[in-house]
Amino acid sequence: MVAQHIAFGVTAFAMAVGAVRVVTTKNVVHAALWLMLVLAGVAANFILLASEFVAVVQVLVYIGAIVVLFLFGIMLTRAPIGRESNLDNSMRPLTSSSGCSCSGSSRPSWASSTGGCISTPPGCSAPPTWPSRSSPSTWCRSRRSPSSSSPPSSARS
Repeated sequence: MVAQHIAFGVTAFAMAVGAVRVVTTKNVVHAALWLMLVLAGVAANFILLASEFVAVVQVLVYIGAIVVLFLFGIMLTRAPIGRESNLDNSMRPLTSSSGCSCSGSSRPSWASSTGGCISTPPGCSAPPTWPSRSSPSTWCRSRRSPSSSSPPSSARS
């Protein structure tokens, strides 16, 4: 196994744990700190992808500004900082089951009927196989009938 794969696995696990803790903790300040862990994991993944500039921007903008703004907002509004026992409601099992069922059964609107992520434009038989270096206009032009083709450039002017 490559060291990058191991590092990705560790950061992905830390981000997953942090994301679950953000929504399950009963302390708002702790939720903000878990969010910092998730955002730091995103920056670590950018470093693994050799995008150091994006990682630095991630740290400066999201961790350095957004989370700090979030913490200032909590402190300045004098929100209760300790544990809250009334943050939960009785609908948790229903919402959990409906969320799990919707996430597994819904199909994104951009997915085509062929199972790919490229939809077929009108007048075309099928998209090219993935990956394709040609744009949709290039492969569509070759599949159009001669009657629907555009006039030559000299006839347009």
